[in-house]
Amino acid sequence: MKEQHDVNWLSVKEYADRMNLSERAVQKQIARGVHQIKEVPHPSISGRTTWLIACEPCEPCEPCEPCEPCEPCEPCEPCEPIPDFTPSEHLPLHKMDEAQLFAQFLEAAENILDAAETKGTAWKQITRSYNDKSLAPELYKLKGKRSERALREWLSKWHESGRDMFALVHQNTDAQRGRKVTEFEQDYLLALLLDGPKISIGSAIGNLKHDTHMGLCDSPSSESTLKRWIADWRAQNPDEWAQARKGSKYVKDNIVKSIIRDTSMLIPGDVLVADGHILAFDTINPHTGKPARLTLILIIDWASRYPIGASLVLTESSEHILVAVRNAIMHLGFLPRFIYLDNGKGFKSKLFHDRWEEHDLNADFAGIFPRLGIQAQFAEAYNARAKVIERFFRSLQEQFERFQKTFRGRNIDDKPAQYSRNEKWAKKMQSGKPLLLEEALDMVYYYFRHVYGMRPHPGLNGQKPYEVFAARAIDPQRTISPEKLNFMMLKAERKKLRSEGIWLNKCRYWHENFVKHIGQPVIIRYDYSDLRWILVYDLTGRFIAQAPMREAQHGFIAIEMDNPIARQSLVQELSETRRLRKQIEKNTAQTMKRAQRNVAAVIKKTQYIKDAVMDEISQNNPTFRQPPMISPPIDQESANEVVAKILQKTAKTKDIQIAEPKGNSFTDALKRRGIGGI
Repeated sequence: MKEQHDVNWLSVKEYADRMNLSERAVQKQIARGVHQIKEVPHPSISGRTTWLIACEPCEPCEPCEPCEPCEPCEPCEPCEPIPDFTPSEHLPLHKMDEAQLFAQFLEAAENILDAAETKGTAWKQITRSYNDKSLAPELYKLKGKRSERALREWLSKWHESGRDMFALVHQNTDAQRGRKVTEFEQDYLLALLLDGPKISIGSAIGNLKHDTHMGLCDSPSSESTLKRWIADWRAQNPDEWAQARKGSKYVKDNIVKSIIRDTSMLIPGDVLVADGHILAFDTINPHTGKPARLTLILIIDWASRYPIGASLVLTESSEHILVAVRNAIMHLGFLPRFIYLDNGKGFKSKLFHDRWEEHDLNADFAGIFPRLGIQAQFAEAYNARAKVIERFFRSLQEQFERFQKTFRGRNIDDKPAQYSRNEKWAKKMQSGKPLLLEEALDMVYYYFRHVYGMRPHPGLNGQKPYEVFAARAIDPQRTISPEKLNFMMLKAERKKLRSEGIWLNKCRYWHENFVKHIGQPVIIRYDYSDLRWILVYDLTGRFIAQAPMREAQHGFIAIEMDNPIARQSLVQELSETRRLRKQIEKNTAQTMKRAQRNVAAVIKKTQYIKDAVMDEISQNNPTFRQPPMISPPIDQESANEVVAKILQKTAKTKDIQIAEPKGNSFTDALKRRGIGGI
């Protein structure tokens, strides 16, 4: 390490600038001990310290050779000044037609004057020709009859202005002089009109005049003048008017320019675009049997504009997008590079009618698209111009939906007559039957393939969308087998196994293998387009079972005893339940017996140890056995002792053998009565 005088101390910022690094990167190097540093007081913040980094001084550069003197340049010619096209004064371009009529008339008058022998005779001819409409009749309609003196003044003024045709146009226009509206009146009206409630112009002016009548303010301008001033201000400030009264989205869509996209650089299969659209005609919901307006989740190929995958939404779930994406990939024949999705309120509300704000499509699809090698791009919310599929939905509505008998209109103003109140005749003559789900699927595809797909598209330079899509080149590096695609596209969820099985979408699934995993968390995979079965795995990824959907039995089977199908279904499920119970009992008994037998075989070898311990305990158990609190008297004989002596004497005389009394008479008596020990 060099001596202190050979080292330059630099601040973190100076060192980062010298080494072309960020300050954060230098701070990380300091934390790792890469640099020699010292702590010094902060130069600008009292009470704080900072770091200085040791940096070796740079070696002096070798002196450069002196350059040869340059030859003097030739003086440049002075540049011509750039012309200023800004008009020096206001040009009433809205009166261009009038100015051109003046120029046409005055040029004709000059020609007549140049060809005439005397000016007086020529002017009389010009005046006569103008007033009898043979010369510049359109100018006569605009300006009316004029005297010779007036016509001479026109020509004189034209020459004085350098033949400027606008010199003869009346300059005292509203755009120049403005309205005679006071500044207070302007501020008062703008404060009301630019506020949120969208107050009408008439109401704002009326409110101003009312306050004036009450003596609260002064408003000398007439109502008509105020209306004209508001119209002028609105025309001159359309951006501010739209921002205040219609909001930022309107300004973004109608005032500010949009991005021009060149989609000719895309090839079919590069980018798929997904969005939702509520169909404006009725379709029978197969779950309820009632007419409903279903939501079409559509995937189009951006390069060809052709629809390649779709799903009709019957319930609220993001899995419908996955169904549409799977159909699109199967139809495309290989994996796309990108999928362009809308993450805004409108798209999510079409799928999640209840609590849509709790769903984030970016989170819902996390892990699904990356497994397939597809990058998901989510459009900016509330950005209508970013939705390239919206134009197709308008074509679908006008070219297909409007031709259905149950079409309900684009909006409330477009509602057909048969759906209006008290329109009995229209309902009788124009009403139709809702389509079945299968009919709707086939008819929508017919429109995709044979109507829209075979019409020349202006965005494809007149080519047909289906022909462009059909001519796509399949990339072998992006192909995928249907089996692999099916497994990777399955929706995965974590559930907890219960005695009734697994709940999914108000349906229950059960398999006899579940009995070994009751109460445990599991991972299920399922295809939302076919919910008859689900695949169940434990948390380690080990396959458990393919569980079918359970069927509910009749609430009181005695009523349906004549129905052999219902009865047989109940008998079969009861038999399965009894078989499972017996199998569990049998397996449990075998487990218990095996465990008891193995334990007994090991314990038998050391049973003598336990027996010795128990013998010792029987002799000495201080926890439960202690002497009584009252000791028996010493002098007094107990009744037992007296009786025992009498019996002994009697036994001697009669040779009768009397058993010895059991222990101490008093103590043993207490023991026999449960007092003083056990």
